[in-house]
Amino acid sequence: KPISPCRFNQQLKIEAGDIILKCLEKDVNKRFSSPMEFIESFQAASEITNEMSEIAIPKIDSGRSELINDNQHTQSQINTTNYPAQNHADEQEEIRKIDSIKRDTANIRDQYPRIFEEKPQPGWKRFWWVGAILSLLAIGLFLWTILSPKQIPIINSPKYNQTPLTAATQSISIGSQQKPTADVSALTTSGALSTSITPVTEITQSTVSEPTPEVMAIVSTVTIEPTAVSNFITMTRKKDGMIMVFVPEGTFKMGSNSFESIEKPEHTIKLSAYWIDQTEITNDMYTQCVKAKACQPPLSNDSAKRDGYYTNPNFDHYPVVNVDWNRATAYCEWIGGRLPTEAEWEKAARGTTGRLYPWGDNAPHENLINYDGIYSDTTSVGRFPAGVSPFGAFDMSGNVWEWVADWYDEIYYQGSYFENPTGPTFGTLHLLRGGSWSSDIDSIRTTYRFRNKASYTNSQIGFRCAKSG
Repeated sequence: KPISPCRFNQQLKIEAGDIILKCLEKDVNKRFSSPMEFIESFQAASEITNEMSEIAIPKIDSGRSELINDNQHTQSQINTTNYPAQNHADEQEEIRKIDSIKRDTANIRDQYPRIFEEKPQPGWKRFWWVGAILSLLAIGLFLWTILSPKQIPIINSPKYNQTPLTAATQSISIGSQQKPTADVSALTTSGALSTSITPVTEITQSTVSEPTPEVMAIVSTVTIEPTAVSNFITMTRKKDGMIMVFVPEGTFKMGSNSFESIEKPEHTIKLSAYWIDQTEITNDMYTQCVKAKACQPPLSNDSAKRDGYYTNPNFDHYPVVNVDWNRATAYCEWIGGRLPTEAEWEKAARGTTGRLYPWGDNAPHENLINYDGIYSDTTSVGRFPAGVSPFGAFDMSGNVWEWVADWYDEIYYQGSYFENPTGPTFGTLHLLRGGSWSSDIDSIRTTYRFRNKASYTNSQIGFRCAKSG
């Protein structure tokens, strides 16, 4: 334990003793951080007795700490001390005490050199430039991720000669779902169902042969997990090459008691079996109808960010947009089907367990859905297999709004038919479901209802078709 200077001189001020004791602290953090702090502490103790002026004071000379030890100066200070000396012996005793204090204090530097050393700069200050470089790299990677092309090959694209989802096993997996009705049991996998039922174990898409210019990097194969396609019944429509998914007969919960008033009340609906398109109708499919003179062209060839979107072959397998309710109805009649009813659309989207979104109740993100302006425009149909609905339909939320057959009535749910409802018998507005690429999180719920005039359309509106089972 350091010796207190007060033991040598009872008249030594406490402040001076504290300064010396601080120099002798065992804890490095409690010592003086630099020689300058040491000096300033002495200067601040203005009431220190003249004995303390004899203690060697450190000073900074060319970056080094040196102790002033001037014997002549010390002797002159001793001669001028204010402490009274009764006789020569008392004076000599005082001198010995002061010399002892001086020796003890002068040894502080030798015994505890670290208290006079400058504390080293923290590592982060010495290597700040490394952090700056890493920050720039992180910013560059973030910008590259946002600005790089995000389009990937679509699923089940006729243009790429891909095999339908169920064709990988040349059979249809029925699992626990209801068997198809008699009018489709004779179909084959080229146009529908096979009588041979085999569980699907793995579906591997063929290599893409003609990627669009937007696709810069494509994996050679696309493998879909069995859970994403198991128990789906599909058939391919010969008229336009669309794959349809089967929705069996049964009941489900329609609407919601938790959100907007037009979605209330939640009620039970029973539907007969039906088929619904696996994806939205594409530009290429719609062009076939226009060439057959059964459909009118879209009201605009452009999408939100792309000029010539409808006529550009690079976007053949993107959803057709700028089609009003009448154009959508004409197309579905041309392929031998119809627009789905609102109830059919909702069951295909949420299943029989009342899902909030097609994939479940988890919050949406960019690997599940195109929404909230993440991609700034439409994406190729079927791009998000992780966001597939319980019956195997893609893009039931996001990408484009989809027309349904029903007229709109805000209180229709309050007196809706229990079985196969088709909506009000008349009205001024038609319903759209599913949200689009620019919709917020509220509008992409499976129960959300939107409405507009039959003649209205824009770059966020498309459709898919249905057919009774």
